[in-house]
Amino acid sequence: MKKLWITICFCALVIGLTCIFFLMLFPVRYREYIEEISNKYNLDMSLVLSVINIESGWDEKAVSSSGAVGLMQVMSATAKEVAQKLEMENYEDSDLYEGKINIEIGCFYLRYLIDLFGGNEKLALCAYNAGPNKVKEWQSNIDYWDGKDFIKIPYKETEKYVNKAKLNKKIYKFILQL
Repeated sequence: MKKLWITICFCALVIGLTCIFFLMLFPVRYREYIEEISNKYNLDMSLVLSVINIESGWDEKAVSSSGAVGLMQVMSATAKEVAQKLEMENYEDSDLYEGKINIEIGCFYLRYLIDLFGGNEKLALCAYNAGPNKVKEWQSNIDYWDGKDFIKIPYKETEKYVNKAKLNKKIYKFILQL
């Protein structure tokens, strides 16, 4: 009986530590706000969480080598266009460091890309990473595009990004069900 209890306690400890490690790799912050904004823009919340996790690792102050800023790594020019469309008064680039503002702008832009590419989430993710003009260019090349889907994504970074986003989305779907 003592061995059984030791085994049960050990298993509980391993499961608990695994869950803690898992939640450290895939945190869920701003949950209520992300749920609200995801609903507002008709986005899958797990997709938004995935993009944030990949783009910034949940660092509000993150700045990429290309100049993308904040949680969803939004470029200044894109943010200014979106802020204007959203009628954000007194918007400044420094506002991108505010989590809620960055999420709002990033989600609006992600919805725009999904719509731009006919609801194709994979193409929208490619565009989020490489830019919509680059994706349109790839679509015009038969070596990359078969008319429905990419045969090959020409940028390895973008291919890795899309694959990671899809995996992260599945993991976040699981976490949100807990």
